[in-house]
Amino acid sequence: MKPKVSIIVPVYKTKETLEKCVNSLLEQTLQEIEIILVDDGSLDESGEMCDSFSKDLRVHVVHKENGGLSSARNAGLKIASGDYIGFVDSDDYVHPEMFYNLYNRIEKDKSEICICSHFTVGSAGNVVEHHFHNVPKVLNRSEIFKMLILPMIGIIPGTNEKEIEGFVCRNLYRKEIISDYKFKSEREFFCRRCNFCHGIIQRMRKDICFR
Repeated sequence: MKPKVSIIVPVYKTKETLEKCVNSLLEQTLQEIEIILVDDGSLDESGEMCDSFSKDLRVHVVHKENGGLSSARNAGLKIASGDYIGFVDSDDYVHPEMFYNLYNRIEKDKSEICICSHFTVGSAGNVVEHHFHNVPKVLNRSEIFKMLILPMIGIIPGTNEKEIEGFVCRNLYRKEIISDYKFKSEREFFCRRCNFCHGIIQRMRKDICFR
């Protein structure tokens, strides 16, 4: 069965967090997914751990020489077969309904990108919620530039905080706008997120929705 969502996970020396990350993806309530683990030349046991997860048929593993985060994401994009693409870092874990909610919302609104809120967990276990404030449910291209691109550079004019931060790991992308895109290496560009988001927005024909 063709997956609805491909989730790309770059992996590099994260043996302490990898199991929790992958298990959170395997436990997604949206079952029609594929999980692509890209071992970016890890020097610890992370690569072997990736192989152990491939017992689940939804998990695919790529081993490559170290090239950095962007290179690993590009390797995952090459083999992704889902209708939508998501990214999760191997030191993160996600809510069981994250991709179910993102998928249903992006299908409902017929958007090209869907963005959700997120939590950060401190070293002491303290959890901070990051929700959207003063953000419409759907953004057009001019609103996207103001509220998505500008916050990566500095504070939004007329506000005291960044309303939307540019994390790819909380977004779901329609495959058509991202499948042939290449992440620019963080070793070459000072602002990887800004470069990526601007490139993707140039390809968009529709809007972004928020979950």
